[in-house]
Amino acid sequence: MNASLFCRFTALILLTCLPNHLSGQEPSNRREPVEFDRTPTVWSWELPKEVVDETAIFDASFSSDGQLVAIGDSLGRIMIRRLDNIEPLHTLNDEHNVPIRHVRFINNDRLLATLDLDGKLVIWNVDEGSKLTELTADGKLQALAVGKDTTQLVGLSDQPALCRWSVNPNSEIMAGESVPLDQPYRLLSASENSDVLMLAGDNDWQQRRWPSLDVHAKGSSNGPNISALRASPSGNRFALGRQDGEVLVYDVRSGKQEFRWRKHPTAVTCLTFSQSGSTLLSGCLRDRIRMWDLATGEHVNDRDVGLPLVTVLQLSKDDQKLCVAGMGHDINVFGVQVPSERFIPAIRRPKASNDKAVFAVRFLLGTDEIAVVPKFGTMERLDLDAMLVSRCTEIVPGNDRLKLAAISPDGMLTAHAYQSGNVRVIDSVQSKVVWEFKHPPSADAIAFSPDSKQLAIAGGHGSTIQLRNLDDGSLLWSDITAGQSLRGICFATDGQSVFTGGHKLDAENRHLGVLTHWSADNGNEISKAQSKDIYASVAISPHATRCVTGGVSGRICVFDQDLQRLRMFDVGGRGGIHRLKLIDERRLLVATYKGSLLMVDVETGQELARFEPLPENRQMPFRSIDYHPKNNLIVAAGGYDNRETMRVYYLDETVKK
Repeated sequence: MNASLFCRFTALILLTCLPNHLSGQEPSNRREPVEFDRTPTVWSWELPKEVVDETAIFDASFSSDGQLVAIGDSLGRIMIRRLDNIEPLHTLNDEHNVPIRHVRFINNDRLLATLDLDGKLVIWNVDEGSKLTELTADGKLQALAVGKDTTQLVGLSDQPALCRWSVNPNSEIMAGESVPLDQPYRLLSASENSDVLMLAGDNDWQQRRWPSLDVHAKGSSNGPNISALRASPSGNRFALGRQDGEVLVYDVRSGKQEFRWRKHPTAVTCLTFSQSGSTLLSGCLRDRIRMWDLATGEHVNDRDVGLPLVTVLQLSKDDQKLCVAGMGHDINVFGVQVPSERFIPAIRRPKASNDKAVFAVRFLLGTDEIAVVPKFGTMERLDLDAMLVSRCTEIVPGNDRLKLAAISPDGMLTAHAYQSGNVRVIDSVQSKVVWEFKHPPSADAIAFSPDSKQLAIAGGHGSTIQLRNLDDGSLLWSDITAGQSLRGICFATDGQSVFTGGHKLDAENRHLGVLTHWSADNGNEISKAQSKDIYASVAISPHATRCVTGGVSGRICVFDQDLQRLRMFDVGGRGGIHRLKLIDERRLLVATYKGSLLMVDVETGQELARFEPLPENRQMPFRSIDYHPKNNLIVAAGGYDNRETMRVYYLDETVKK
C-alpha cells in the first residue's frame, strides 16, 4: 500500500476506531485469554483485485452466544457471518456509502445497529438480513453503546448530547429523551453487565449511570489525546488508550488511575477486557497486539497478528475467540489456546535452596535425583520423591555474573559461562574448578557431549565455536563463523557431530537463521541451512533423524539428517522460543522466554500438550528442560530470584506416544 493511502486510512481509523461491546454473564473456572492460536480462521470480502488494498475493517462485534460476528468496513459494507460456516449469512451493501464506525447486536441478537461516519444509524433484522428502520438524532451521531439487557441503545452526538432509544418485545424502536452534555465527547463505552456508561473526549472522561444517565464522576488523563475507550464487563474499571501509545486503567468507583503502560509505538486504536475483567488486550496503528494482567499490572504477552495495523479487537462472550481486523479485507478469528484436555499441571514445584533463578537442570539417570545449577554459588541435587535438597555444593563465582550453565550427562561436571567471557568446568562432587577457559567477549551457548568428555562453546563476536577435551582441557578445534551470531549448540546423540544455530544479516539487513552441521572430530563444516528467522535453540532427536530449530518469532523449522528442511510451523506460548528438546523422533518440548512450556508433534505441527507454566502472568523464562524416559517425567526450570523456579510434570498415557 502506498504511503499516501496509508496516511489517509490512518486518519480515518483514528476517527472511527471506537471500542466494541459484548453481552454475557461473568465466567468462572476458565483460563484468561492471553494466548491464541498462531494460525487464525481467515475470512475475506470477495472484492475485485484492484480495490482490495483500499479497504479496512473498522468495527466488528460478536453476538452474545458467540455464534455470529458482524463486521463493518471502510467501503460502508456490513457482513454478518456464522463462525461455523465459510459462507456469509448476510452481506448488506445498500445503506452506507462511507466508512462504518460501529456495528452492535441489540435486542438479544435479533437486531443489528450500524453507524457510519456521516452519522447515519440503521437498524437491521438479523434473521432476514433486511433493513428495519433508520434512526435520527439531534446532531450528528459519533458513537454507539448498548445497555446490559441489550434493549437500550444510546448514541453520542455532536450537539453535544446523549440520545437514547429502547426496543420493545415486538422489536419496535422507541425514541427516548436527549440528555445534553456539558462539553463535546467523541468516545462511548457501556459496561456489559452493569449500569456504567463511560464517555471520553480529547483529554477528559466522564462516568454516567443507566437508566438516568446522570454524571457520577469525571476526570482528565492529562496527556496526549485519548484515542480509545473501554469499560470492563463488570463496570469496576475502564481503560483509555492515547495517541502516544499509552494505555491507562482507572478504578470506576474512585476515579483513580491504577495502571499506566507505554508499550505501543503508535496511537492505541482498540481495547477489550476479558469477561472476568482480569485481562486487558490493546491494539494500535501497528501489527502487534498486547495483553495485560490487571491483577499484577504486568504486560504478559504480545503477538504479531499479520496486519499492517489493528483497528478491531473483539472477544467472544466465552473469551474463547478473538476477532482481529484492520488494514486490508481480512477478518482474523483466533481461538484461545490451551483447552483443558491438553493442559498438564505440575506434580512438583521445587525451588533452589538459595531461592535463586535456575540456569540448568538434568535428571540423573539410574538415580532418584535431579541435578540443579541455580544462580550464585551452589550446585544441588534434589530428591525426586521428597523434592528436598539431598546435596548442596558451594562454589565461588567471584564478581562474575552467571550467564548460562550446563550439566554433563553423567552428572559429574557442570559448566558455567559468565558475562566476563570465563567458562568454568566444575567437579560437582569435589566442588572444585577442573578447567577454566576464555571465550571473549562471552559465551552464548554451551553443551556437553553425550559421553561427558567434551564441551562445545559458542558465541561472542565473530562468532567463535570451540570444542574442548575435558580429560586434559586441551582445545580440539575452533572456528570463527564470520558475520554470524551463534545462539544455540548441541551434540548429535552419537557424539560425532555438533550443530549450531544463530543468525546473520543478508544484503538487505534482514535476519537469516543459520543452522550448521560440524564434524566433532576436526571441525569441518558438513552442511548448512538458512531461513528467515533467528535460531535461538537447536535440538537433535535421539536417533538423529530430525534436527529442529526455534527462534524469537515462535517458528519451528524441522530438518532431516542432511539439513534438508522438511517443514516449518508456528507454535503457541508467550514470547519467543528459548529452549528445545526432542524426547523422541516426533515429540518436541518447547520452552519460551516468557514461561510457556508445550509439546508439539514435529511431523504435523500439532500441539499435543501445554504444561503449567511458572507463576501465571509473571513472564519468567524457562532456561532448561529435561526428560526422564523411564519415569515419563519432565523437569523445566528458569524463573527469577525469590520466585518459583522449577516444575516437574508426569506424562500420562494420553501424551506418552
